Amino acid sequence: MVGLILGRRSGTSSLARDLWYRGFPLREPLDVRPMKSQPLAHFECWEARHINREIMHHFRMGSSVPGIPPFLKYVPLMEWLGAVEQPYIIKEPNICLTWPVWYRSAEAAGINLVAVWCRREPEEQAISLQKWYGMDAETSKWCVEMYEMSLTAAADKIETLEVHLLQNQDDRVNEAAKFFKRNGIKPGKPRDCDPVDAREGGDGDGDGKEGGGQESDGGRTQGQGAGDGPDAVVGSGEPAVAGEGSGDRVEA
Repeated sequence: MVGLILGRRSGTSSLARDLWYRGFPLREPLDVRPMKSQPLAHFECWEARHINREIMHHFRMGSSVPGIPPFLKYVPLMEWLGAVEQPYIIKEPNICLTWPVWYRSAEAAGINLVAVWCRREPEEQAISLQKWYGMDAETSKWCVEMYEMSLTAAADKIETLEVHLLQNQDDRVNEAAKFFKRNGIKPGKPRDCDPVDAREGGDGDGDGKEGGGQESDGGRTQGQGAGDGPDAVVGSGEPAVAGEGSGDRVEA
């Protein structure tokens, strides 16, 4: 069983952080560097972020150019999901867009997914996107619409608990903890120490470069080409769909 924490600029970091301190198994290595956009850190999985960059590069997607990919299997993701003992929880915001690939890859690997969807008032979410991505008002509005559409569709395939940023934080965390435990993802001993980042001085955080419009998630700014791609893993510029080259990487 693998749990997902889904959402963008909607309280996912604080939820992941509090679950980590309660002893829940967040998939490592974690990005726990303080950021302007999240002074108490994002608690995102570095490796999941890199995989999402590859997927988003392939489909020419980005935080300000969101979309919903088809249900394709991605071999590196299948291998990665099964590389460590389950259960565990992944927090990586771009899964709110790439989830069809995660769903299909997990299914092919014999892994079940459950999710906690962190929601926020759309207007506040759009304002946060404007602040941290440098989006204009119209772009941020339509990005929020796409995130909402994508995660509504995800909830039809993946058992999902919805929590809201307007809730009391302890209530949000308690609901998420109960949900994950009911699905077999149980906490260990509560942690009484601060986490140590696994990659000090690494690349940008998963919610975009601080205060700028250029995503660090492998996507594009408006009118620009794709950014970080899968070269480091695939070595061929981008993963190919079956029948278009290295089809052992992305498969129908």
